[in-house]
Amino acid sequence: FVRVLLSDPMVKEYEYVQVLSTRCQIEIARKHVDEGEFDDAIQILGTIVDDAAAALYHEEALRIRGGAFLDSRRWTRAIEDHSRVLEINPTNSNSYNERALAYRSLKEEARSYDDFTRAIELHPKSTTYLTNRAVNLITQGQYDRAMADIHAALALEQDDVNGLHLLSKIDYELGDYRTALSTLTRLISVHKDRRSLFMDRALVSVELCEWEAATNDLRAARKLAVSLPPIQQRAAYHKTSEIIEGCCLMFVDDMPGPALELLLNAFGNPIDETKLRYLCGHAYALQGRFEHAKEQFQMALAARPQFAPCQRALRAICGDLDENDEECPVLKHTQRLQHF
Repeated sequence: FVRVLLSDPMVKEYEYVQVLSTRCQIEIARKHVDEGEFDDAIQILGTIVDDAAAALYHEEALRIRGGAFLDSRRWTRAIEDHSRVLEINPTNSNSYNERALAYRSLKEEARSYDDFTRAIELHPKSTTYLTNRAVNLITQGQYDRAMADIHAALALEQDDVNGLHLLSKIDYELGDYRTALSTLTRLISVHKDRRSLFMDRALVSVELCEWEAATNDLRAARKLAVSLPPIQQRAAYHKTSEIIEGCCLMFVDDMPGPALELLLNAFGNPIDETKLRYLCGHAYALQGRFEHAKEQFQMALAARPQFAPCQRALRAICGDLDENDEECPVLKHTQRLQHF
């Protein structure tokens, strides 16, 4: 690129120096982002964005800064930067994807879905975009549409870990716990550093009342949560650690009070509130606070009526379990602590 500039008689020497300097600044900013030093990256990129002489690099600088804002949980600023990118280049699929993630974190599901869709239209063979849109559909309880996106991703890459993980989530939510367990076990055998896989397998084991297996997976997730390097502990998702810790307190240490405090503190963050309400209901039940538990289960089902773990828990709390129901972990765990 530099050689092309030098061969152009219309490019003056100071312009070459300016371009080279801007490129160096961008690479330094990238390094800061990779190391989780988001404010340093944002400051450097801001000088480029505000420099009219660096207009050639405005799109790239805005896109990287938008990503830094996203990772540091400044959703509105991320949306602003990616919107500016799309004004410059309406075909930038990455900015549609990252803006969609920011909208999702702000619970603006319709805008998030539209942006994911636009990203897919621009880059239909991206498994990332397909699985990201599938997450939106799962949280809305639209399992058939989510599975269509997941299967499209798996058709492109049959071992895509995100796609297979999402299939296990759907199996869990629809009550097919053995299939979910099998999928997660296969994924963990290959991806031993993914705490979300251990966390989800633990929750599946809870539904099967396999307490020792759940305990082992929660401990593994807890260990991974505190051992990852900073860049993998992306600030946008740090509350996941609190949820893991809350589940450990509840299922491993039998301390529902502190667990409930952690879980309640996680509301308002970019996480699955339906699953969170189910866990809060479980913690309330362990304390013998059944009306509060019932309220949490009902609120979860209002958002996702097909959420099978919650359906069974609510039936248990209301005394409506029948002989066709498998053992309910909320009931069994509560009985073990002699609160039911």
